[in-house]
Amino acid sequence: MTEEPTTPDLAELWCRAVEASARGDFDEAAAAFSGRAVFDLSPLGIGIFEGREAIRGLVADWVEPRSTRRSARSSAIWATA
Repeated sequence: MTEEPTTPDLAELWCRAVEASARGDFDEAAAAFSGRAVFDLSPLGIGIFEGREAIRGLVADWVEPRSTRRSARSSAIWATA
């Protein structure tokens, strides 16, 4: 009999983190990462983010401005219609 794995599937974990980010739930998104996680975006010139809180801050800073721009753009479209 095959036992079920005790650790979550990494693809599923990543999808949950992305979905949580899209909802603005950055605490849940960051929970997908270990407290010792390192998110290395230095090849892109963005930097290295060490630890869950640093990764949470990166995601929040990256997602929130985009959703604000989207909301402002949508409002402007409806105001001119």
